[in-house]
Amino acid sequence: MFGIKFFTEKSVFVDIESKVKPLDYGMVAMSSSWVMNLTRWLVISSVLTATRAAFSPEVVEMIQSWAPLVWLHSGEQFMPSSVEFFLEHVTLQNRKGRVLDQQPTLNKLPGGPSSTVLHLQSRQKLTCPSCLGPTFFHGNNVNNGGVPVYAIVREYQDAWKTIDVVYHTFYPYNRGKQVCIGISTGKEKEKCLGNVESFGHHVGDWEHVTLRFQNGKPHIIYLSVHNFGAYYVWNESAGFFQLHKGESPKEKAARRGRRRKFARDLQVTFPTVLHVSGKHPVLYSANGSHGIWAGPGKHTYSTFPLLEDFTDQGVAWNTWENLVVIPWNDTPYPYAGPLEWLNFRGGWGNAKNGCDLERLSGECRLNHGPIFPGGPDDMPPPRIQRSRQAAPTVAPILPLPPPHYLAYTPTIPQYSQHPVPAGRTSSLLNYRYKRRDPATGSTPTKANMKEEPNGESGTDAKAKLTNRLVTFVPEDSSTMSP
Repeated sequence: MFGIKFFTEKSVFVDIESKVKPLDYGMVAMSSSWVMNLTRWLVISSVLTATRAAFSPEVVEMIQSWAPLVWLHSGEQFMPSSVEFFLEHVTLQNRKGRVLDQQPTLNKLPGGPSSTVLHLQSRQKLTCPSCLGPTFFHGNNVNNGGVPVYAIVREYQDAWKTIDVVYHTFYPYNRGKQVCIGISTGKEKEKCLGNVESFGHHVGDWEHVTLRFQNGKPHIIYLSVHNFGAYYVWNESAGFFQLHKGESPKEKAARRGRRRKFARDLQVTFPTVLHVSGKHPVLYSANGSHGIWAGPGKHTYSTFPLLEDFTDQGVAWNTWENLVVIPWNDTPYPYAGPLEWLNFRGGWGNAKNGCDLERLSGECRLNHGPIFPGGPDDMPPPRIQRSRQAAPTVAPILPLPPPHYLAYTPTIPQYSQHPVPAGRTSSLLNYRYKRRDPATGSTPTKANMKEEPNGESGTDAKAKLTNRLVTFVPEDSSTMSP
């Protein structure tokens, strides 16, 4: 399909290499290298074509037709780019600044836990932490599919046919914010008794939105804005998404299992409606910092210090014109070939610099390059339906965040006066399951449990095993067992 590239996981690319290498060796005598390149392309394209079967035509059409329309700010200087473009201008270094690779490529970036201590550093040095130097910071032209969007797709195979799609975008540079170091006498930066300095710049910038589908329809979308975000629920009758819940920096850090010393509960006012153009959600990228918002205008997300994002309808970025579709795999570091860079867990940008006020503000003038955000973790897994009734057409809106998990603890049932006969223990053992909250360890009330006799016959009530099956039903679900 036009505008979509399909990729697969490690085992397939290992098979590609085993097929390509013998062909290369058999063509050494040929003087024209294009023959080998053509052969390699034919083998790889044949395998990639086969991976399209991993997604049905309906799913492929859904991923593309609901890909977002992103409005870049009219004054935006730092456009998005592909990761290939970015790698052409950086080196791979360790924490001590030692260069490990002068020319990193997509299939040469190291992966795994050992890559967490590495980062990508711009070849051209910055004269100061807030200075602009390399021209590649300005990215590429987004017109006519000039910049790819990396869509990671996860299918849950549940009763609601839940599919999560994470649309990742990459920018070579993120411009931070100006902050008054002193006493601010007004909202304008000019009204500052002290120095106005900029903080929060970083080389490399990953942004993303996550869209969940159920039964072939959009259900909820998550917009990532800096270190916080917002959830919007699809209103089919109105034809737009409406605000469901905001997520503070502390909540986002806790959901991702991270502890942020300076994470605050910001009181952010999010736009209440997220409109669509056709089927494409209309999003707005903040000028310089690229945070994703649902509407144009000024968005204040901190009053002390004053931090604001500005969005408008400057340059339209049709993300569906160049989608790289990647199947999600729970296996650690499962990618190879053109997608081996997804296994990289280091920093996508320069090491931090200008951190003399970091202990007070939590920010450096030049922050460390971001870590790739990874797979679809913005949505909780679909709640398990444990009712005998059929699942509803659309799942109830889930509590967000964090996800709700069921922890099962087996307990041996209590018998009546007669002891368990010897030799029959294994056949008589039955388990009752108690749901526990992993955080508090508490168990639910009886109102949330439905007990049903096992239907065994017997006249001796005392000798009969009190065998019971406990059915769990979500507290906010209306599908209680009769």
